[in-house]
Amino acid sequence: MTKANDEGEADDGLDAELEELAAIDDEVEFREALGRSLRTRGAFEGYRAALSVARDKRAPAPARATASVALLRAANLFAKSDDGGAPKQPYEMSLDELDREIERLRRARTGEAAPAKPRSKRDRGVFG
Repeated sequence: MTKANDEGEADDGLDAELEELAAIDDEVEFREALGRSLRTRGAFEGYRAALSVARDKRAPAPARATASVALLRAANLFAKSDDGGAPKQPYEMSLDELDREIERLRRARTGEAAPAKPRSKRDRGVFG
């Protein structure tokens, strides 16, 4: 349980953590400590804020929708792979998947468009 400070705000140790960060003189050490704080406390606070907005019935609909999408993205539910998880790593791919990924990367590097999908005889397009 968090205690309240003199202003009535929750005293969750953030002030002490900020003071510790401010006292670090070494740039590399500071970046590492700040990164740890962002990945732990920052991520948790962001999650808590997004969840609060998503659950607040009085919040504007666009804010609730944005918060909900952020939560779903954070849960990796909008991933690009077929299995609903994170994109596959090369060591997880079959030879065919590796070939497709290599070709996709080549096209991305050269700016080529993806090859058109073959059309069926029934699909004559807009102009018949």
